[in-house]
Amino acid sequence: MTFFLKATYPFFFLLSIFLPKNKKIWVFGHYASFSDNTRYFFEHAVKSNEFECYWLANNEKEFLEVSEITGNVVLKNSLKGYWLSSRAYITFICTGFGDVNRLLALNSNVINFWHGTPIKKVFQAALENNDVCFKKRVLLRIRKLVLSFLVWRTKYFYLSNTKESELILNSSNIVPEQVKIFGAPRFDCIKSTAKRDDRFLAWQRVFLYAPTWRENGFWNNIKYSSSDIDSLEHFLKKSNTLFLIKLHPLSDKSEMISLGLRCSEFIRFADEFDMNDINYLYTQADVLLTDVSSAIFDFMILDKKTLFFMPDLQNYLLKDRSIYNYFADELKSLAITNLKELVDNFENIENHVNSPVISEIAAEMRSYKNVNSLVLADIKNEFY
Repeated sequence: MTFFLKATYPFFFLLSIFLPKNKKIWVFGHYASFSDNTRYFFEHAVKSNEFECYWLANNEKEFLEVSEITGNVVLKNSLKGYWLSSRAYITFICTGFGDVNRLLALNSNVINFWHGTPIKKVFQAALENNDVCFKKRVLLRIRKLVLSFLVWRTKYFYLSNTKESELILNSSNIVPEQVKIFGAPRFDCIKSTAKRDDRFLAWQRVFLYAPTWRENGFWNNIKYSSSDIDSLEHFLKKSNTLFLIKLHPLSDKSEMISLGLRCSEFIRFADEFDMNDINYLYTQADVLLTDVSSAIFDFMILDKKTLFFMPDLQNYLLKDRSIYNYFADELKSLAITNLKELVDNFENIENHVNSPVISEIAAEMRSYKNVNSLVLADIKNEFY
């Protein structure tokens, strides 16, 4: 951001407070990319042609990506981005106010499309267990006050299932009147009937590995042995299976390489295929391997096999942000912690039974249909 843009930001903040909102303007964003629930609802809203919808792009690359789909895109950090943000009647986020221009959104009607069923504790529940970052009581109190303020400035939270609602309500000062359960906008993409992409036709099956991010990229110095990697490669080759790695937006490819996962004909990264949308990859994969990621809920909407693979399980449970008990219990009983055990499970994948606890939540999520159309109708009913 240039000095000039920084200097004009306070001016637009004042405009956002005192200038009446334009009821036709909606703005959308995501902190990392053109993705997730805000993307899918944005695309639907643009097609409806009822409102002036704008995507706030983080950078030129994202701007060009969105431009290939629609002209309704501006750079988040630009004069036009600030102007639209300060005038927007409704602002759509899915990970937090950092998805958009934070201060300029505070006086808009903010709708939060929550980004995933909580596994790691959120809101006040997360702070109560975070002794490392907030040792001083005063800092902890300030953080809680900020979170409470942002919750207060959020008009509605559109959630994907009742378990998600229960966890969020019990972990924050969100009130039931702020919560709506319609399923998530990304469900429409996940449940779309997509045939096998031409880029994957060389393999009989696709096993998608989608781990969540680790703080500072730390995997507790885990390193797979050459023999274990060879065993994995042998299985993949004989079964003509692609082991496809989709990194979290906050993770780096070097983390996987440091573990010993080397690129080969059968071990590839999703970005090699120019595929960064995990929701589309769900439709292409036959099996999902993940850990403390809400990807497991979304993937099981398709009623496919899922495996918990977490080689750093014990260290993660001890040192990282606390995990809700319902999920920690599943990890402790079902998680695979080494490559040899993983290959054994691959060999017997047809007989694998998914977690009943996760399956029950996914079954409810599977029941929601035409989410974007229903959400659009509900928003119009609430605000217009």
